[in-house]
Amino acid sequence: MPPPVHPPPAGGGGNRAAVGVIAVVAAIAVLLGGKAISGAVRKEMRGGSSADTNIGVPDAPTISPSTSAPASPRAAVVTSLPDYCKGLRGSLPAKVRGIEVDTVTSDAGRRSCQWERLTSANGRNLDVVVDTNVSGDPGKALEDAAEEFGRAWEHAGDPEFRKGREKLTGLGDEAFASHQVSPIVYGPDQARAKTYWLGGAQVFVREGNVTIDVTWTAADGYRTRGKLVQGTNLPYGTAKKQAIEIAAKILATLD
Repeated sequence: MPPPVHPPPAGGGGNRAAVGVIAVVAAIAVLLGGKAISGAVRKEMRGGSSADTNIGVPDAPTISPSTSAPASPRAAVVTSLPDYCKGLRGSLPAKVRGIEVDTVTSDAGRRSCQWERLTSANGRNLDVVVDTNVSGDPGKALEDAAEEFGRAWEHAGDPEFRKGREKLTGLGDEAFASHQVSPIVYGPDQARAKTYWLGGAQVFVREGNVTIDVTWTAADGYRTRGKLVQGTNLPYGTAKKQAIEIAAKILATLD
């Protein structure tokens, strides 16, 4: 609180002194052209792992004790998804086209679609799972999605069916790809089931509270030895590129 202001003592001398001070201040202001000199502070922000961008940041406005800083806008929570099992038909890799989709889960909050075909000549398996993570508490959907991404990243490091993993930039809030080589046990019954090996990539993306999991594996030129079926796996680079294209098309529907 500023100190109390006392009135000047009575008398003409006090008034003349005050007028003199005001006159001197006014004269200085005229000599300086009425300009005030202030220092501006510039900060640099660096962001992004693939390229650094320098951004000039203006001075922060002065906030009085009675004024609160504006709160950061809360990201909107996505609660409903389109039917990707139908919507992705025109964006599927050429090796998958013509395979009937199996709609594993189809509701507004979670879409799960699978295109699978296993024959004596080749194998195809494309899994797409898109989840809003709002099945529990919608208020924790963003936190749940971040935790799901962390679990998927750790699982991608399992050497049993993985040959490596890498973080991706420029795709959602965070993303990674992993080189996957995994089997599918398939047959009319357990006694006649065979183990089909396929290779390719998994791409996992998080955008806000939405997680996108695309696993694309295939193999050609199968050779059967007993109950083991193996061939030439889909190259990781090709599978990753095609899986990223699918994830990008899904991301475009969230804008």
